[in-house]
Amino acid sequence: EQAYTEFTQKGDVTGRLLSWPVVIDAIEFAQGNFAPLDQWITEFSRFKPEYDALTDNTIKTRVAGSMIVALTFGKPWQNDLPQWIDRAVLLSDMPDSANHQVKTCFQAVWYHTTFTGDLIRARFYLDRMQMFAKKPSAQPMIRIMSCLMACNYYEFSGQADKSFKAGAMGLELARKTGLTIWESPTQGAIALAHLNCGNLEEAHRYLTIVEENMEMTTHLGQVMSLFVRIRYLLIKGEIQRAEALIDQMPAMYQQLNMWFCYPMPELQRAQASGLKGNFPKALSLIQQALKKAGQSKSSHHKTIFLFEKAHIELALGRDRAGLKSLKEALTSARKRGIMFCFFDLPSVTAALCSKAIQKGIEPEYAKEIIQRRKMTPDRPLLHLKAWPWRVKVNALGMFHIFREGQVVTFGRKVPKKPLELLKIIITLGADRVHEGRIADILWPDADGDSAHKALQTTLHRLRKLIGCSKAIINKEHRISLDRHLVWTDVWAFETMAQDLLPIAGATDGTVPEHRDVWVRDCRDALELYKGKFLQDEDWAPEIIAGQAELHSRFIRIAVALGRHMEEGGQWEQAAEIYEKSLSKDLVCEVFYYRLIRCHQHLNQKSEVMDVYNRCRVIFTKMLGTDPPLSIKSLAQDIKKDPVVQQQP
Repeated sequence: EQAYTEFTQKGDVTGRLLSWPVVIDAIEFAQGNFAPLDQWITEFSRFKPEYDALTDNTIKTRVAGSMIVALTFGKPWQNDLPQWIDRAVLLSDMPDSANHQVKTCFQAVWYHTTFTGDLIRARFYLDRMQMFAKKPSAQPMIRIMSCLMACNYYEFSGQADKSFKAGAMGLELARKTGLTIWESPTQGAIALAHLNCGNLEEAHRYLTIVEENMEMTTHLGQVMSLFVRIRYLLIKGEIQRAEALIDQMPAMYQQLNMWFCYPMPELQRAQASGLKGNFPKALSLIQQALKKAGQSKSSHHKTIFLFEKAHIELALGRDRAGLKSLKEALTSARKRGIMFCFFDLPSVTAALCSKAIQKGIEPEYAKEIIQRRKMTPDRPLLHLKAWPWRVKVNALGMFHIFREGQVVTFGRKVPKKPLELLKIIITLGADRVHEGRIADILWPDADGDSAHKALQTTLHRLRKLIGCSKAIINKEHRISLDRHLVWTDVWAFETMAQDLLPIAGATDGTVPEHRDVWVRDCRDALELYKGKFLQDEDWAPEIIAGQAELHSRFIRIAVALGRHMEEGGQWEQAAEIYEKSLSKDLVCEVFYYRLIRCHQHLNQKSEVMDVYNRCRVIFTKMLGTDPPLSIKSLAQDIKKDPVVQQQP
């Protein structure tokens, strides 16, 4: 600062232009208080005409790079910041300019990931930065900076594996070159990436390393470490400890004087209040955070806080407002590539993405967030077929396996035994099924040791087949499918049937208070039932028993829904239900009987006889018998007297 003052007093334009960036660098390097940046940004405006008239590109490049630093940390909402970034990139686009290019792109990536949330634009600068960092002229520190920002970018964009890889490269370079000052921010970014995908143990390990070396960390690093530790505690559910640390944040943020930190206490207090069930307080806090985001004009913060607001409003039962906030947040996130990393509680994000998929709010982007971040629901969402499950198995009707949304196909040689193993696991409930029971079914003639070895080998092959080793749990000699990773139509149908059958069992058209929901769920269950369970399999008694049980539930739901329509006088809809149900069971007596009754009420005598004749042909060909007496008698009575009689 003294040098700048002296050059100014002497009227030395070059000296002033060269000393101004040094002041900015000193503030950035100390990272203790960014408040002075405001003064120096204003100071620059006094000699900007002199800067514009300068012909020395080396000095202009140096000043432009420092202006980006000053604005990014001090006034990122200033309209000309993007122009300064473009100017600095253009000025430093010359031979042996790798170091300047990387520094410029470093700040550009930071600006877009934290302030605008435009991760698409950030990726452009990241690619450019990495290209220049590979040049021979790039200094070791520049290469480490490139790795750190790549680690940060991939953390923000939900690409944990790439974040870990970039972070590991940066740490290795820092240790080899002795530039250990870069270790703490890199370890902090890795910890965040672990939090994003639920690896709490690894996140804690990296955070602990940072905290043990806090004396080597800048004030900004200490603040960010505290933020990450609070997020870790909130995700873990240690709310009281998290709140104690949140109380320390305002004083630290005030000392730092950085825009990025201003709304963080409100956000994390809102999250803590939500975890405690105090949603009115959480709503008040998140509204305060949104107000601060409006003041700083950070579109990233606004999107993040709107997303949290949607969660709170939905929890308060304000569905209309919650869905509106959710739509606004997800639409903004899709346009920018925001994955809600760094700030969120992953369980909340998973729940909101689930809600978005159900309600048709940016469903494809919601799925992309889930897949990118490898999220699993807190509780199995078996009813939600549209969730991007790692593994899906269709066993009602045709048997298919889907891996990451793609159907698994086989060559000439079908892996028969692994498929049989999967089918029998599902048949037996897929929940802590004893190995011995499975082995007895699949290898009935083998002795204990041989059967056990065969099972372990086949289990290994099955894991490779479905492409997700964690999907199959083998613990204490019991085998399960992880319902957070695997979805089967059998589980979904069984879950729906458990809710519907207590009502369906009445068979009198009685429905719960929410009639439309019950009808919709019945239709969904019938649609889910594509055909008999493992319809082409009869090699195990357990499978045959499962087929009978599931089919019985299908019939009961179909009849209950059809009878409900009949009770309401909706004969055409009832007939449609029975007709569709017959396509899944050609010899079901009750479907024919009720379908004939519907046509009778619609005065469709010819349709009555068509149904009866179809029934007669099918029973003759498939069972070698005449139609059931009840159907034969009903059809004959209608033929004689089509007038509707009292319905049995």
